[in-house]
Amino acid sequence: MTGKDRFMFRAWLENEKQIVKVIAVKILAGHMRITYFNTKSKQCEDCEYGFELMQCTGLADKNGKLVYEGDIIKGTAVFSEGAFEYCGSVTWYSESHLIGWYIVDYDGGGWELKQAQAKISLDNITGEIVGNIYENRELLKI
Repeated sequence: MTGKDRFMFRAWLENEKQIVKVIAVKILAGHMRITYFNTKSKQCEDCEYGFELMQCTGLADKNGKLVYEGDIIKGTAVFSEGAFEYCGSVTWYSESHLIGWYIVDYDGGGWELKQAQAKISLDNITGEIVGNIYENRELLKI
C-alpha cells in the first residue's frame, strides 16, 4: 500500500461533521461499532450510530495520498482517442462483470480505478483528491 497512512477505514461522524481514522471495526448484533482516535480529546473513542464507514482502495493519488471511498478525484484521463478532464467520487461497484473501485461523475459516467479481481490500477487515469462527498459535495458539479 502506498501513502503514509495504513488505516484501512475512515468514517464520517455525522454529529461532529468530521472525518476520522478508524482504528477498529466491530460487528455487533444488528449494527457496527467503530473505534477511532479523537484528535481533539487525544484519546480513543467508540461510536455505534451516526457514522458512514469508508474503505481504503489501496491506491494513492498523484500526490501519494491514499484514496478512500467517498473521495472526490479530479484529473485528466488519457486514452488513444484523446484526453479529457474528469471529476467524480470514488465508489465500490459490483454489478454483473464490473466489480471494483470506480470514479463516478455527477452525470453517472464512470471510470475504472481498480479492478477487484485482477487487483490492477489503470495507468491512463491519474488525478488528485480535491475533497470528499461529505464535506465538498459541490465539487462534483464542476
